Amino acid sequence: MATWMSMNFQDSNSMYMDNLVSFYNLNMMVMLGIITLVLFILMDLSTNKYCNRFLLKN
Repeated sequence: MATWMSMNFQDSNSMYMDNLVSFYNLNMMVMLGIITLVLFILMDLSTNKYCNRFLLKN
């Protein structure tokens, strides 16, 4: 229940709103996983010390 000086959102009243909140939470977790995976791949590519010996030849 919302009171004065309450800094949170109100609880969902309907089943539809509860499902929408659950969908939003699932969507954010999937997006967080994808962003984390992309960041790990970018860090791995930037710290890669391997070099191709045929690529460096003229």
